[in-house]
Amino acid sequence: MHVARFLLLVLLNLAVANGVDEFTYNVLDGAASVTPDGLLRLTGGSRTADQKGHAFYPAPLGFRYGSDAGGVRSFMSTFVFSIMSSFTDLAGHGIMFTVSSTRDFSGAAPAEYLGLFNRTTNGPASRLFAVELDTIYTPEFHDIDDNHVGVDVNGLVSVNASTAGYYTPGGSFKNLSLTSRRAMQVWVEYDAGDARLDVTLHQLTKPKPTRPLLTVNTNLSTAFSDQMCVGFVDGLRRSLRS
Repeated sequence: MHVARFLLLVLLNLAVANGVDEFTYNVLDGAASVTPDGLLRLTGGSRTADQKGHAFYPAPLGFRYGSDAGGVRSFMSTFVFSIMSSFTDLAGHGIMFTVSSTRDFSGAAPAEYLGLFNRTTNGPASRLFAVELDTIYTPEFHDIDDNHVGVDVNGLVSVNASTAGYYTPGGSFKNLSLTSRRAMQVWVEYDAGDARLDVTLHQLTKPKPTRPLLTVNTNLSTAFSDQMCVGFVDGLRRSLRS
């Protein structure tokens, strides 16, 4: 079982903001909670039931501009997380940073749907962007392995994905285990002018790598409505390992 614990260093900066604003994701539902030491926990604590956890910023944010709502704003976000397996006989599926047209996921399924979709809602009709930190190999969604970072647009089949890790200054790739229990930092940066999304990952104590883990050329206007909700989701299914 995965307990996703976030240090309360979660920043989001839209292009119109004067500087970087710190966001508190305090609209919680399902199994999500804030621990006594101030960490955000999405799932955990039960061996007997499927779980979903969602944590969102309370107010929708404007990701478009102009009277025709045709332009998408540049933005960046950074957050710190760790994924902890509480029990060796239970499997989880990871967590997702999400920009969604809704924060109502009452009909979403856990496990491979990560508390974000179900069998009928997963697909192009969704209005959603997500960065997944995925710890289970799910062939149904064309996963590359059981330890990867993926960029999802309007569905759970990633438009691009990479094994979790980082690039050294010399250009060498180094793996990182998402279930190592170490605190890691993620940077998500979208340049609307170039329609370019960069996702970078590293250990918390290390500086941000100069080369992103993932670079995706994508126009997020297909995913963004005028007002979008920003948060984190996780869906855990009780899954005993033999």
